[in-house]
Amino acid sequence: MSFKTVLLVKPVGKGRPRFGKGRTYTDEKTVSAEAEIRFLLRADKAPKLDGPVYMSVAIYLKRPKSIPKSRVFPCVRPDLDNYLKLILDAGNGLLFDDDAQVVSATVSKFYGAPERIELIVESA
Repeated sequence: MSFKTVLLVKPVGKGRPRFGKGRTYTDEKTVSAEAEIRFLLRADKAPKLDGPVYMSVAIYLKRPKSIPKSRVFPCVRPDLDNYLKLILDAGNGLLFDDDAQVVSATVSKFYGAPERIELIVESA
């Protein structure tokens, strides 16, 4: 079984845990980005996959005007793994029981409009 979707959302990398007043918390930007992705996955009626899962993620970012057209790929922060962590955490309980089920992931960053995340999830 496979599931393919385009999430029309501004891609955000997962933020680092914050520490304050004797507790650890997740920043608001990360919490709201995860919630938005979860909402869009529910709206697309994403199936929950059992067993090993393969993922393909394409991140499309808006090209700043200061970047020359000759630069094809955005080699800027956030890092690919932070985008992937956010998507995996948002998919927990929706796309799969636990993100430990993901045995292979391909993640790429591109410039493109509109900003979006293209996601393909397949059972192994």
